[in-house]
Order: sequence, then structure tokens, then C-alpha cells
Amino acid sequence: DAPPAFDAWRAQLTYWIQRDVVNAIVELNEEAGIEAKNARLPRWVGTMAVKDLISVRISEYVPRVGDLTALAAPGGNDAALPPGTGQSVFTGNTSGDNYEVLQFSVKVVMDQRDIDRLVEKICRDRFHTLVRAAYAAVPVNRDFKAKIYGSEPVVSVVLDFETTMLGKLFRPMIPKETCEIYEINCPQREEADAEG
Repeated sequence: DAPPAFDAWRAQLTYWIQRDVVNAIVELNEEAGIEAKNARLPRWVGTMAVKDLISVRISEYVPRVGDLTALAAPGGNDAALPPGTGQSVFTGNTSGDNYEVLQFSVKVVMDQRDIDRLVEKICRDRFHTLVRAAYAAVPVNRDFKAKIYGSEPVVSVVLDFETTMLGKLFRPMIPKETCEIYEINCPQREEADAEG
């Protein structure tokens, strides 16, 4: 059976954001690979900027108020969840009459010197805004057990973002059921209301 339209739309939103994150990581690591080659260093995880992608999690449309998610801590392999509401981030942005706001959190293990470059690549040419960054040192793996990240300064990073989806561009694509659930005035819902 085909999935419900609501689930299909949710999967589409998730895909768009995950694609932006993955493309940013690939671009950053390709640049690190070129730098390693030029320095005559081996190209392996130790010379890459991003060593390990732990999670990418996307919120529902952001309401003005609601249940707050505890701020995700760096470290470990648990997924980092987005804050969840407009009141939980410094911008205070929420979905409104002309646009929807989503939050997403990225958790990675990476070279700490490249955090700003990763943020720039995720946000470039997009309506993504960094709303919080937290990181903690990853202990040196002296036993060479489990994952090995190399000899450079490595941190576990949680990056919380919000993204704005302009209504004129995206609302014609949103399924009627999704518009109804989130009480969004999009063309499909307006047509259904006019017919009813």
C-alpha cells in the first residue's frame, strides 16, 4: 500500500534536509582529501574533517510554544534531537502566515578546526540558520579499539539549525491532510474547503 500523504511529505522534508547535510560533509571531506594529497599525506579518516556522522534529526513544524526537548549534549552515540519550539532558541522563529519553520540537529565527530566550515557549507544558499553549537573533546583512543579518528584534535559536536520554508514556494506541494493537521492555509486545503 502507498504510505499516507502525511508520511510521504514528512519523508520528503527529511530527505531535503539530510541531503543538504550530507552534501556539505562530502564537500568538506573532499576538500580535506585534496589538502592531504597536496601535503603527501594518506587520505583516510584521520585526515578527513568529518570523521563520523552520528545523527541528523528533523522536528515537526515549529510552534510558538510547546514541550521543550532537553538540549542535546555532545558525546556518545545517542541521536541529537532539535529543541522543538520557537521559545527554545535565540531567534524565536516559528511557523507563521507566510512560511513554515523546521528545526534540525546534526551530531558528528570531527576536527574541531573545521566546525565553522561545516556550518558555512550547510547554510550556504539555503534558509538554514545555526541556532546553537555545543562540543566536547573526544578522548584519545590509545588502545586502538573501536573507532580510530587519527591524531588531530577531535570533538563530538551537536549543531542545532532552523530552516524556513517559504509558503508561496512550498505550500502548493503540501498534501491537504498535512495542511489540516498543522492548520496551514495552503491551496489544496482552500480548494477542499471551497468544494465542501
